[in-house]
Amino acid sequence: MVKKRQKTDGVDRISELPLPIIHHIMSFLCPKQLAKTSVLSKRWNYLRTSFPILDFDQTYFVGSEREVDSETDEEIYDEAFFDGIVDFVKYVNGSLLRFCELKFRMQKFRIFISLIGLKGFSSILDGWIWLAVQNGVETLDIDIETDRDTIYDLPQTIFSAKSVTTLKIAGCKLEQTSGNISFYFLKSLTLDKVQLNEQMIQKLTSECPLLEKLNFYSCWGMKCLCISNLPKLKIMHIHVSYEDELERLKISIPSLEEFRLVFEDPRVNSCVIDVDECPLANDLELMGDIFRDREFHDFISKFPVLKKLSVEWCRYLEKITISSKRLKKLRISHCANLKVLDVDTPNLSFFTFMFNQIPVSSINAPCPWRVVLDHGDVDARWYLNMKEFLRPSNKICDLTLYAEPSKNTFGFDDFWKIAPALCCEVEHMTLHARRLPSNYGSLLDRALWICYPKYLTIESGGRNQKKFIKYVYDELMNEDLNCCNSQAIKCWRHYLKDFAVESSIIKDPDQQMGIDDLVDVLYTRPNETLHFALDWSPPAADSTGC
Repeated sequence: MVKKRQKTDGVDRISELPLPIIHHIMSFLCPKQLAKTSVLSKRWNYLRTSFPILDFDQTYFVGSEREVDSETDEEIYDEAFFDGIVDFVKYVNGSLLRFCELKFRMQKFRIFISLIGLKGFSSILDGWIWLAVQNGVETLDIDIETDRDTIYDLPQTIFSAKSVTTLKIAGCKLEQTSGNISFYFLKSLTLDKVQLNEQMIQKLTSECPLLEKLNFYSCWGMKCLCISNLPKLKIMHIHVSYEDELERLKISIPSLEEFRLVFEDPRVNSCVIDVDECPLANDLELMGDIFRDREFHDFISKFPVLKKLSVEWCRYLEKITISSKRLKKLRISHCANLKVLDVDTPNLSFFTFMFNQIPVSSINAPCPWRVVLDHGDVDARWYLNMKEFLRPSNKICDLTLYAEPSKNTFGFDDFWKIAPALCCEVEHMTLHARRLPSNYGSLLDRALWICYPKYLTIESGGRNQKKFIKYVYDELMNEDLNCCNSQAIKCWRHYLKDFAVESSIIKDPDQQMGIDDLVDVLYTRPNETLHFALDWSPPAADSTGC
């Protein structure tokens, strides 16, 4: 017997879910999507009104782009902009008042507004912050776009936010409070482009006993930044910009585990950096012209149990010496004057070396390497130095070359005078060419005479990429091996067994598509990638091959 199909009662079962579950679902929506749910029904309008995450962003009402005066370079604010600001203020006022009437606890309050070109909005902001504090807000994010002539003074109300656990302040002035700071449960504090003095910092750090994360980004108004007496602090990021006047940095945090120090200011040599030993710190990132050689090695010696070390844009460094059995990840990037690299890290799990010159090196790092090198028109010695640099690696997982060759040929005689060594094996190599197609041969020969990549990717600007890919394809297809038969050292063509073209464009492995068609499709899909999968038969170690 066939049963009749039961009729549905038309109930919106999502709306019938418990309120906490619906609010959790809403937390994955952006503010614009969230606002649209209110038009579904009266029930959904109530659900949105009672949603405890209140995120208000001015750009949804007035956009983020402004016209600029061609003579003064100042932004132009038209009538539509000010009308949008008025609508934004009405929307925030109404949303806050409706939520507060429900007497629910506020989980998060975020506000972003620009006060540049505006006057008389400070009292409105003060009222919004007061309402958030009165409703037990846990995450408070205040982002005010200003210049230093219109900087917003945070109200004293904010210091009474007893329930706040995460506090982010940007573009404000944080003046000394006359009373106590009630951040009893504060665990994360981020100050971005905030004006404050040494006394305010000491008060914050001394009255936030549970603080675990502390970030300073481009703050000013202080010449000395001293951080201590935070027994639970684990993560600290300090970013010093060009406009800062910092003269001394003193850190004494035995509980610290992750430390990031960034200096944009080239005058950093005048800043005294004093860090006590950090027995638990295992993650250190240094960026900018912070140290010369001796200061660098003295500094990292304060971190005896490092597992992750990143050194970037340290242009004063000429020698880096690292010896550690604990280190797991090492990154050295954009250190333009690096001449010597001495690394003894037998337990390293990953090594990244990017945009540095090739140093004289002694490296014990039996792990996957990622290497990115950028050069102009260099001679054979540069490539042989690169080959020597790569030789200690058990596995080059990713090698990228940004090149600008101007010579059309690259003869064997350059290599003939130097004792050869076996080519290293590379999982994936990417070639970026900046020159005309007539110079591609030089780049391809140089690269493939020093390493055997399993996968080769070609990158170039615009139509040059199409020409470069077709050139490489034709060279790989060329089976004429009379190029260097009279030489003892054979070129890469003698050891390439076979190759295949791989791309997500090819849906079926048996699909027949010519290289011209592939490149044409690739040109219309900038996010697509084409690889050459290369099958090598390298010479034996005792041969006179590569």
